[in-house]
Amino acid sequence: MKKVIYSTPLKFTAIILCAIAMAVSSYLITTNFLKEDNVYLFENSYEDSLSAGSLLNSEFVALSRMLENTADETGRLRPEKLVDMPSADKWEYYIRVNDKEYSNVKNQGYEKFKNSDLSMGVSADLSVGYGQTGNMKNREGFANNRTGYGGYYFIDSQKDSYQLCVRMGEKNKAEHSAQWETMKTDADNAVNAVFVFFVFAVAMLIYLLCVTGKKYDSDKIQMMLIDKMFVEITAVLFFTILIGGGVLTIFGAAYFIMEENVFVANQLSAMSIFAVVSLSLLMLLSLVRNIKNGTFLHRSMIVRMCRFLWKIIKTVIIFFWDTIIRIFKAIRRGMSEVKRAILTVSSKNFSGRFVGILIVMFAIAVCILTVLTVASPAFLIILIIFVAISVIFIAKRLIGFEKIRNGVEKIKDGDLNHKIEDCPEGVIGTMADNINSIGNGLQKSFENEVRAERMKSELITNVSHDLKTPLTSIINYADLLSKQTLVPYEANDYVKIIKQKSERLKQLTNDLFDISKVQSGNEEFDIEDIDICLLINQAMAELNESIQQSGLIFKVSSEDKEIFVRADGRKISRVFENLFVNCVKYAMKNTRVYINIVNGTSEIVVEIKNIAGYEMDFDETEIAERFVRGDSARSTEGSGLGLAIVKSYVEGCGGSVEVKKDGDLFKVILHFVK
Repeated sequence: MKKVIYSTPLKFTAIILCAIAMAVSSYLITTNFLKEDNVYLFENSYEDSLSAGSLLNSEFVALSRMLENTADETGRLRPEKLVDMPSADKWEYYIRVNDKEYSNVKNQGYEKFKNSDLSMGVSADLSVGYGQTGNMKNREGFANNRTGYGGYYFIDSQKDSYQLCVRMGEKNKAEHSAQWETMKTDADNAVNAVFVFFVFAVAMLIYLLCVTGKKYDSDKIQMMLIDKMFVEITAVLFFTILIGGGVLTIFGAAYFIMEENVFVANQLSAMSIFAVVSLSLLMLLSLVRNIKNGTFLHRSMIVRMCRFLWKIIKTVIIFFWDTIIRIFKAIRRGMSEVKRAILTVSSKNFSGRFVGILIVMFAIAVCILTVLTVASPAFLIILIIFVAISVIFIAKRLIGFEKIRNGVEKIKDGDLNHKIEDCPEGVIGTMADNINSIGNGLQKSFENEVRAERMKSELITNVSHDLKTPLTSIINYADLLSKQTLVPYEANDYVKIIKQKSERLKQLTNDLFDISKVQSGNEEFDIEDIDICLLINQAMAELNESIQQSGLIFKVSSEDKEIFVRADGRKISRVFENLFVNCVKYAMKNTRVYINIVNGTSEIVVEIKNIAGYEMDFDETEIAERFVRGDSARSTEGSGLGLAIVKSYVEGCGGSVEVKKDGDLFKVILHFVK
């Protein structure tokens, strides 16, 4: 399915379909709303329509002019002279001049016309205003076609009062109303179709925006030849085609409509919209592919021009800066040569007497310059320069002394690689070099000590390995003897003791071999995601018999059933085995052992707590070292390697181990990488 979705033919088809949908929408709009006889403009009813109002107004104005043209030489209106009046089924009219009435319908007065639909009328009455005589008219007009389309035509008569009303006849109304309803139906259907085509075009556009540049068998964005243009040119082409093409389409359609060639306007609009949408989509999709590929800024002409200008400005700045630096370096080099000569002499002869002489000379020079300044103000500049140089000289020596003090503190705290640098030449520089030499000596001594420790670990590893072969033979022969009945009978007990001690010696050798292998860096760790809860339960299950005999109760609490850490499963299994064996050996009988697993945000913490069965006398920082035991009298069984193996394995997996005691409470805290 994805192969079809990302296929090039489907993308091309989507572009064509999107353009066709917009072109069809344009054609539907123009053919239904841009035509010579359009009478529907989204009105609610025919009575509210512009078409009805225009017809009514035209007929009313025509009748008003006909009535006005009947006036005689004295200006009197003569409605009896009206000829060619419309029939009542087309237009109904009512005329009243002074007290004479003329109408083509019966029992229809001014008020009835005024209150009916699709009617228009006007009333002009002669009256006297404000008690004065004159030719003032009170005029009233009405357009009872609801929307009020059209205007009023008042007859220019100063001698007659008249009322003139026109109303659309039933036959005329039925004929035009049917035409309006037909066009309304066609227009509504066209609007619905346009909406469907528009939604379809938007869906095609969204599809194209999502899949453009993508290919089924590659995660790389597939670029086209058009995408190599500058994005500004592509954007200008996009807006030019979209806006310019749209404007040209509108003006072209308007021209042909004015020439009364609506058919050509409709066809031209559809084809133009198809071309505009197709070309606009090509430009838009090119911009989208550059954005997806991350080359939008790279193909930007403005960005390239800015980078080019920046390179030029940067080159000029660097040139002037280098020139200034070279000048200052030349000056500084000359001054350094003079200073080095002076400092070389002073460092060779440095002593308390030499410092005292310098201070006295400085004081004498200041006094002489001060006196000369009183005699001649010109010496003030020399005095200021002399004091400034002296202050700079002393400040540099003080800064160098501070660097030496800080360097000595860091070397004292164990940072043997720290070097004291940028100290002024002379005595201060010589002291810094000597301290750096001391640090180098200490570093070499430390490296030799580390090398000796590694050699010791390797020696223990090799010795442990060499002991395994004879020890295995001793264990095997002791096992064979234990299966025989020996004489005298005490010999059976001796063999049993030999077997137990050889097994203990084998365990001690294995532990010593394992920890030496880890500490010498020869142990490999297979790091993976492991379930720490499962490992703890497995270790408890393997030691279930020993735990039952000890009377201890192990209580495990965890926030989750599954908690994964990054570690070597085999090594961490050995870690929990050693810790649980220590609990069985050294915890107070019939007490509880608490195992808490905390799922933190960045690490997993396992805390094991128990009450010791003896008085603990050890240093928390040394208990995890080799051969160190909690029982300083060493009266209990144990080699002192269990916690050392635990610490080595956990640290080898990227974690850490803490051992704490609080009275008789013994606590081991393991930190694992989440």
